[in-house]
Amino acid sequence: MNRAALTPVDAHNATLSGIVDFDTVPALYDQLIAWLPKATDVTISLQDVESCNSAALAMIVELKADALKMGTSVSF
Repeated sequence: MNRAALTPVDAHNATLSGIVDFDTVPALYDQLIAWLPKATDVTISLQDVESCNSAALAMIVELKADALKMGTSVSF
């Protein structure tokens, strides 16, 4: 089973990969928040996500809200 991973491509782009679920979202979210403030407009690719559940959707919604508070726009 491939665990979720965040791979920054550059200051504006990153890729999520692996399995995004209840077990992996907490650590993944911490990585995403740490990476976000470095750019004002970022794109996160989900093309390498193997599987996900409702935790992934909750993470996306929460990330967009928290990023907005930091002045960052996030696209998926």
